[in-house]
Amino acid sequence: MALGKDQGGSYALQQTDAGKDRGIASLKHQKHNWRRMLDDSFLVPFTSPDKMRWNSVTHYVLGSQFKKGRPDIYAAFSAENKTTENNNISEKIEDAKKFSEENKKHIDSDFYEIGVEPRHIQERALALEAKFSQNRDFKQVLMETKDAKLIQFKRKMPAVEDELLMKLRKKY
Repeated sequence: MALGKDQGGSYALQQTDAGKDRGIASLKHQKHNWRRMLDDSFLVPFTSPDKMRWNSVTHYVLGSQFKKGRPDIYAAFSAENKTTENNNISEKIEDAKKFSEENKKHIDSDFYEIGVEPRHIQERALALEAKFSQNRDFKQVLMETKDAKLIQFKRKMPAVEDELLMKLRKKY
């Protein structure tokens, strides 16, 4: 696994107070990849509550779609995946997305249900918590964003405010 290699979006900050620019200047100086470090697809290992290792939040969320009905597919997304036929999906985001798409008929029926706290949101929140609590540098980057609005950008997609990440930052 190439630690730090990312294949996802990027983040921008919208300051809510003009006097808080020092935190952003500090981030830019200390961590040249700080925007990507916030992204779900940035490769940084963490352990989920079920003691499995994951290389990114994206890998965990993609795998979680299958957690209840197909634990074998869920495990294939983990860093511990040792099967020869699917060994790239635990390291490469594009391979993981492709594998997820190929197995979409096995996605747990409740994963994308509409409700107060949908399971796909809960699983991402769990993965974000693990990523930032287990990796001190990443937590520091998140904290240095102060109270700025975190906005995620992905090519050919509208910008999205990352409410879960801002909620996690507030928790720390």
